[in-house]
Amino acid sequence: MNVRRRVFGALKPILGAISASYTSRKDFPFTRCKFACGRLASSVSVVAMSEEPKSAIRTWRELRKLSLEDVCDLLKQQGLERPSAAKLSRIERNQDIPPEMIPAFEAITGIPAKEQRPDLAKIFDREAAQ
Repeated sequence: MNVRRRVFGALKPILGAISASYTSRKDFPFTRCKFACGRLASSVSVVAMSEEPKSAIRTWRELRKLSLEDVCDLLKQQGLERPSAAKLSRIERNQDIPPEMIPAFEAITGIPAKEQRPDLAKIFDREAAQ
């Protein structure tokens, strides 16, 4: 609720300046301004509350100022079929890295496979022991 008030308070002077240029209420395009601002503030508060920590791969990519397309090209150079930027974006956000992509990500980023997929760490330990 507090975020909504702040957002609406910040937008109020801007919308007031826009409304001053109209001569009648009929011409005013923001007749539902309060509703729209409330919806905007509601969206802002949901986004602020659901912000998740960045994945190691996204952090690595952003530090090197690489685009998703650049990383897709690097994965192709590692012998994988080139993934789409959308797939890579999902992997950075919340999707598990497919097991067949883990060695390529490890070679490119230097991030150990155990950190990329902790749920598969036992498999990596077995492979390393052999």
